[in-house]
Amino acid sequence: MKRKMFWVVVISLGASFSLGAATGVKITAELKQQNIIQAGKTMSKEVVAYKGTTYVPLREFANLVGVNINYKDGNIYLGDDTNTPSIASYNYNNPAPIGTPQIGYSSDYKTGKYTAEIRITEVIRGNEALEILKANNKYGTLIGDNEEYLIAKISAKILTMEKDGTILFNTNNFMAYSGNNASYSMAPIYRIPNQLSATLTKGGSTEGYIYLEVKKDDMNPKLGLWTSDSNTITKGIWFSLAK
Repeated sequence: MKRKMFWVVVISLGASFSLGAATGVKITAELKQQNIIQAGKTMSKEVVAYKGTTYVPLREFANLVGVNINYKDGNIYLGDDTNTPSIASYNYNNPAPIGTPQIGYSSDYKTGKYTAEIRITEVIRGNEALEILKANNKYGTLIGDNEEYLIAKISAKILTMEKDGTILFNTNNFMAYSGNNASYSMAPIYRIPNQLSATLTKGGSTEGYIYLEVKKDDMNPKLGLWTSDSNTITKGIWFSLAK
C-alpha cells in the first residue's frame, strides 16, 4: 500500500457555517482506494486512512451529500452562504446560470496553482450580436445559414497564487459547447469591443467580451473554463449561455 506524507485538517460537517484558516499537523498516513455507495451507486475514491479513521477530501464529500463548498480569501465556506460563489452545485450537465459566480483553479509554470472567481454577466446573440460584429469589422463577417453569433461578457478576479507572477486571461482559457455537448470553435477571427484580454496578478480583476458561433436552434450553449487539463468536459467550471 502506498504511503505518503499529508497535512491533514479534520472538519466536522453540520449546519451551514464558515471555517477560518486551519493549522496543519504533520503526520504519516496511508493513501488508499475506498468504495463509497450513494443511492445504490458505487464509486471508488482516493482517501486517507489514519489511526483507524478514514478521511475523505472535503470537496468530494460535499459534492456527494449536496452541500455547497466555497473557498474565498483564505476561508472555506460550507452551506448555503449566498455571499460566496458556489463550486459544488454546477457542472457540465448543470452549468451556472448567467450572473452566478464560480470559483475554479488551474496552474501555471510561473505561478503554480491559482484560483479565480469568474462569472458571466451578459449574453447577446442573434441579430444584435451580428450588428455589433459588423460595426467593428469593416470587411464584414461570414457565418453559416444555420448559425448565429453569441457574445458573452465575462468578469474575472484572481484570488490566490502559490507564487507571485502574472496570468494571461483571454478567450483561450475557455471552451464552448452546445447543449448536447458538441464543441464550438472559439477562434477569435473578428474584432469585438472590449475583447477579454488581460494580464492579472494576485487580486487583479478584469472584464471583457468574447464571441462564438452557435447553432440557431441551440438554446442551451455553455462555456467551460480550464476544461482541457485532462481532455474531458467533466473537469473545470461551467457556465450557461442560455438567455
